[in-house]
Amino acid sequence: MNINNIQQGIDNIHQIKNLADEGFSNFNPNLLFEAGLNYNVLQLETVEFDEYLSMVNYKANYPEYWQAFYEAFQKLKYNNPEHGIYEKAFEQYLAARLIKKYDYKRIIDIACDRCPFSSIAVSKLGADYAIAQDFTTAPKTSTYLASNKKIRILIGNASDLKIDDQSLDFACLLNSWEHFQAPSDLGVIKECARILKSKGRLLIAPLYLRNKAYIETDPSVWSWKQVYDKSKHPNFRTMVPVYLRNNAQVYDQKCSPSLLGQFINEVPSLHFEITKVEIPHPSLSNNSFFILQGIKN
Repeated sequence: MNINNIQQGIDNIHQIKNLADEGFSNFNPNLLFEAGLNYNVLQLETVEFDEYLSMVNYKANYPEYWQAFYEAFQKLKYNNPEHGIYEKAFEQYLAARLIKKYDYKRIIDIACDRCPFSSIAVSKLGADYAIAQDFTTAPKTSTYLASNKKIRILIGNASDLKIDDQSLDFACLLNSWEHFQAPSDLGVIKECARILKSKGRLLIAPLYLRNKAYIETDPSVWSWKQVYDKSKHPNFRTMVPVYLRNNAQVYDQKCSPSLLGQFINEVPSLHFEITKVEIPHPSLSNNSFFILQGIKN
């Protein structure tokens, strides 16, 4: 698989008809070892996450964020929309846990939309400075981001960040990396390697792993949801199959160990670890998540 072979649109790219029949569903963690990737399991206590939720109090302190996603998950027919919000909060908790553990002071939340994590980092976690970055102007519409003097809002392509080399301690992509089209999915990792200090850390959470790599895409939304260039079709890797699905997503990437290994080989200045995080929390629909960390040499 050559990850540098990229085209616009899906013409002549293999289209998966049935994920299970073609061996694309589920995931076998042993494939990570077979691919020579660093893999471990982290078990967390529910009390740790509860303490984080109590400290942040999303509903009271970030009501516009809470309400927006509550309504979004209602539209998606969640039995309990709050569980969807708690899954997003859990991803932010994983980032918060690393910031506190390693006393990171300068951080960036990439492709953040209106996520309040930059505000949480500077108000609750001891960070001195945060960058809320997105391709769209969404962060500017957030009062808890735009009004905080410790937060810089950065609008632009995440694979070409206007940030000095080796100037940040921590970078995170929370529920966003899977939507980065080729070649920006690799480009943003390379940018993080450039802007991170030695011993700095990149977190991608969650990391969607499958036995074989594929892209879920919904062509019905290309004409209005394509963010890079609305006059063109999205970019796809020619060797990664596509699965057409009515999921209102332009690009939703599921990585295989093989594809992930090729990404990792392109960024030698980061040491990568894949972790399966397990937590038996009643407010989470999924009790285990994969994450990817890259630590700067």
